[in-house]
Amino acid sequence: MSVDTTKRGHVLGKAMDGVVLKPERELNPTYCAAVRLMLHMAMYLGPVEQIQAIIKPQIATTEVSDFIMNHIKANVSDLKRALGRSVDDVILLMHVVIDKIEKEGEAFPAEVHLLSSKEDRKAWENSFATIVLRGILSQAENWLMRFNHEIVNDQRLGADPLLCLIYETENRQDAQDLEQLLEVPRMWRFRVPITIEHMSQELDSKMRELKRPPRILHRFLNEDYILQALRYLPSIMQLQRALLRRFQRKLDKAEAKRITVKDFKTELSECHGVEKWIDAFSMAWDATRTFLQHGCLTKSGRYTLPEELCNEQINDDTSLAIFLPTTDGPGLCSYAMLDYLFRKQNEMLEYYGQKSDRLNIPSVKPMNVNAAHLICYDHEHDIMPILLANCQYSFEIGVGTTVEYDFAGMERQLIDRLLYSKSNIELRPFLEVKQLKYMRYLM
Repeated sequence: MSVDTTKRGHVLGKAMDGVVLKPERELNPTYCAAVRLMLHMAMYLGPVEQIQAIIKPQIATTEVSDFIMNHIKANVSDLKRALGRSVDDVILLMHVVIDKIEKEGEAFPAEVHLLSSKEDRKAWENSFATIVLRGILSQAENWLMRFNHEIVNDQRLGADPLLCLIYETENRQDAQDLEQLLEVPRMWRFRVPITIEHMSQELDSKMRELKRPPRILHRFLNEDYILQALRYLPSIMQLQRALLRRFQRKLDKAEAKRITVKDFKTELSECHGVEKWIDAFSMAWDATRTFLQHGCLTKSGRYTLPEELCNEQINDDTSLAIFLPTTDGPGLCSYAMLDYLFRKQNEMLEYYGQKSDRLNIPSVKPMNVNAAHLICYDHEHDIMPILLANCQYSFEIGVGTTVEYDFAGMERQLIDRLLYSKSNIELRPFLEVKQLKYMRYLM
């Protein structure tokens, strides 16, 4: 029987704005942000001493309110990006969510209410997403139109014309002076932006309705948070080659732990691009480290990464040993990260092959991998052009903004540009790459 090793309490640390939205367990990024917002709003209303006791690492009692409020603001910002809505719209949708919680509370499975195990927590999340979130967030436009009109027409507020402007329900089509457009309220209305997050949420909400759902595109977007890190692999492998040339058979484990990033930047100063390579390692590590706690398969069996290593962030004081690929000790971080990213590429290509009936995907040995073999892409230069080429954006006074995506066209271009020519990485059954040999192994 497996043991639930999940940390208890609030372990997200301090809130950060602008972080990349990512899925958690079976929740897509939008649902994950919504669940966290509900959690943080509940915490904000709770007893300060009890809330302080569950926050890890610990903070002072006087910091609790600001700590949680910063998380609430970050969650609202995340939902704003994911849904392509204004902050006011997000707050209104959360009111709808709370209303539905009150009405549908009895629909949740009673046996999982205590959230006493990882399986119960997962079951509750899935139930909450299905019963509450899906019907609201997938129909956000309809809910917003309905309640904005109810607010404007509420006679208790006097049906004030100003409210029509505030809630964007005023639909007069009077001719406007083109020289005075800045004075026209309709010019300042919120417009739904065309973003990858908005497109992903739209696809997720319509998957059940489409006759031929673009499953490859859907899988790609769900894995996007990790697949983005594949572009860093060529630089990471260059860094590892440079380190192996410099330190192979020339230092022991104690020395490898003592040398820091700052030190070996000086050691490798003759290697142009070393700082870029280290930055690439850091970016890939931040994207993958929370997924590496289960370790990876090696020639000697399965090894797991200590939790303290998975919590490490790369900076100038980080030990050299983390960068040196080995199958034990701190070097397992480097080895496990390569293994995880290679396997993610293989899983994506395997899924693509199954859904497109393509059975002859080429393969390449890990040591021969270069950018041409990898699913390397950048949101701005690779994904956004595909998105913009396959959407229709229109605005009509009294109707608002309409964004329609051609998901089938996106999927075709995604396959052509990012998947068709890529290769499986040979992992039989474990990753074979050059590893560092410490001095003690030579005695």
